[in-house]
Amino acid sequence: MAYVYILRCSDDTLYTGWTYDIDKRIAAHNNGSG
Repeated sequence: MAYVYILRCSDDTLYTGWTYDIDKRIAAHNNGSG
């Protein structure tokens, strides 16, 4: 299943994207590697 997401970045901008692995994508965003 594909997921569409909106993430708030540390500078308060919003980033929209998609992924098949939402847990991996959120972890990458939170640790700064994605």
